[in-house]
Parts: sequence; C-alpha cells; structure tokens
Amino acid sequence: MIGAGIDNGQSLKEAIVNLIEEKIMGTYRLTIMETDKPKFVYFAKNVGDFIIGISADKSEVVVSSDVNVLSAGNMTEKFEQRHI
Repeated sequence: MIGAGIDNGQSLKEAIVNLIEEKIMGTYRLTIMETDKPKFVYFAKNVGDFIIGISADKSEVVVSSDVNVLSAGNMTEKFEQRHI
C-alpha cells in the first residue's frame, strides 16, 4: 500500500499518512524506513508504546513494541530505555 502511494508520486510521509487515514483498521504499530535513507525512521501507532533502547555510545538503537526485549540478557546493561 505504501509502495503504491510512492509509485503514484507521493512522498513516503504522504504515503504513510494516507495509509493510516484511509486504509488501516484496528490496532497497529508501524516502523517504516526507506532503504536509500536509513537514517530516517517513521513511527506510527494508535495504541501502546514503542520502546527505544539507545546504547551508551549512541551507536546502536533497538526499537520494539515489547518492553521485555530490552530486559533480555545483557540488553538492560547495554541500552538506555525510552518510551514513546
């Protein structure tokens, strides 16, 4: 659906907004990234949290909808948690 919007001349952001406003029903959490622009990540949700873990040296990021992901193994020592 997002690809069809982009093929029709929409920007990624416009295609995401159209998808959310016109197509998606029910509960959703989306994380979307263009392969040619990997430093830009779009997040969208209508319920729940995204948990973002940022490494101490800011070189790694983990994004999850499940807080337990960052509590597994050494993840709590390696990543600082933020909720959005």
